[in-house]
Amino acid sequence: MIFVKTDPNRPIDYYIRLFNKKVQADGILTLVNEKRFHQKPSQIKQAKMKEKARKIRSKSRRDSFAY
Repeated sequence: MIFVKTDPNRPIDYYIRLFNKKVQADGILTLVNEKRFHQKPSQIKQAKMKEKARKIRSKSRRDSFAY
């Protein structure tokens, strides 16, 4: 559970932004979006493989620019 302690001297917008940052850092929204619709196991496996390939490509691009 995410909590944000408030101070009466600060505006409510500050706490809304702070709450949104904590939600994103915790990964709650990504989990909700993943669980929103059923995916077949093969689709999950395919998405994981695509993500792994994307990470390998980006890592190789970063490594190729090393001086």
